[in-house]
Parts: sequence; structure tokens; C-alpha cells
Amino acid sequence: PGQEDSGVFCTYCVDSPVPAVRSCLLCEVSLCDKHLKVHKKSPEHILSDPTLSMESRKCSVHKKKILEYYCTEDETCICVSCCMIGGHKGHEMMSLDGASEKKKETLRNVLQKLLTKREEMEERVQSLQEHRRKVEEEEAGDTERVTALFIDLRRRLEDLEKRVLRDISGRAERVSIFIRDLEIKKEELSRKMRTLRSCVT
Repeated sequence: PGQEDSGVFCTYCVDSPVPAVRSCLLCEVSLCDKHLKVHKKSPEHILSDPTLSMESRKCSVHKKKILEYYCTEDETCICVSCCMIGGHKGHEMMSLDGASEKKKETLRNVLQKLLTKREEMEERVQSLQEHRRKVEEEEAGDTERVTALFIDLRRRLEDLEKRVLRDISGRAERVSIFIRDLEIKKEELSRKMRTLRSCVT
């Protein structure tokens, strides 16, 4: 975040708030660029990023001592007195800056692995989306072909139905014609029989 975003302002700029660029943990003050240039430069004046919580950088055991080291055995921040005479005497330790850089490097490695994993996931998602697009295209094509097939089948069935019905209707009509022809022939035979009877009587 930017200096204004940190919400920490220079302790000495009382008339007009000026964003702080550093905080002195020993003096428990925050400093703008102007006041940082005139602040004491001795080693005990430890400067940090602008902070409103100075106490968080002080040792909870040796109250006025500033946390400057990191105990790698107990994984905690400690002051110089903790190193020399306190409960962390003889423990492996490193400077806070060194520990911070090591932690940042670890986090960078973790972040890189996560970024790589995310890229792999994005590629997988992209591949699946492409596969889905192809499936949807194939589905649309199959749907169109099946729809056309059934339309054609229905048309063929309708044509067949009409032909069968015409055939059935034609057969009944042919039978009717055949019956009518037989009745005509029967009438002709009856007439001939009457003519013959009249001749023999």
C-alpha cells in the first residue's frame, strides 16, 4: 500500500498531516522525508515501515528492548537481552531482516508454485471449455440430423399410409364392380331363361 494508505502520519508535522515514510522504534515516532533526514542515525535508532503499533516491536520480557532477532528454534522474535541472558541464550538465531527475507523467499516459492498450479488449472479449464464447445457443436449437428431423419420418416409413413388406404379403398371398389357385373350377367341369364321357356311352351 502507498504511504497515504498506511494511515500513518509524521509525528512532528502537527499543523498539516504529512504521510510518514519510516517509524523509529526507539523514539516511538513516525517520520516524513523531511524529518527523517534530521533524525539520529545511530544503530539503536531502528527504523521500520510506518506503523501505529510500536509496542508490537518491543520485547514482552525486556520491556524497553526492541525486537531485532529471530530465534529459529522457538520460531519467535527476540531482543538482544533474550539472546545474551534470556531464555533463548545459546539458541540458533538470525537477524529479523534475514529472517524476513528468508520467509519472503519461502512465500515467493509458495506463490510461484500456486501461480504454476493456477496456470495449469486455467489451461485445464480452457481445454474443457474447448471440449464442451466441440461437444455442443456435435450435439447441435446430431440434433439437426436426427430431426431431419424423423421428419423424412414421418413423411414416408404418411405416404405409405395413403397408399395402403387407397389400396384398401380400391379393393372394396373392385369388389363392388365385380358384384355389379355378376348381377348384370345374372339378369341376362334370367332373361334368356324366360325367352327359352316361352319357346318350349
